[in-house]
Amino acid sequence: MIIHDGFVYRRFGITAEGHSGRVEMAGNVIIGLLQGQFPEFEREHTVEDWQRILCRILTPNDLWKLNQQLARTMRGRTYFFLQTTPDYETTVETQPPHKTESGKRFWVEGQDG
Repeated sequence: MIIHDGFVYRRFGITAEGHSGRVEMAGNVIIGLLQGQFPEFEREHTVEDWQRILCRILTPNDLWKLNQQLARTMRGRTYFFLQTTPDYETTVETQPPHKTESGKRFWVEGQDG
């Protein structure tokens, strides 16, 4: 977790069901939320907990934008895996490519990108 400029950031790897039906790496996303906006996001959790938490944090519109950026459709077997290395600190110091009306910030990188 990185805290910068009043936001809490976490990086997640994303796996999704591919066209062949196999689950494969789709890319990763850095999600930034206003500090204190979603306290559960600021604590450590199991993989299963993160799936539940992100289902509440990410709106259908957020997921649609992720799909567009990853150039794929995330279907039923999409999983978010917390990446614990803080190697994205420089990224969060730049302007996010995607901001939502609710204040979320996103940087998305596809598996090929």
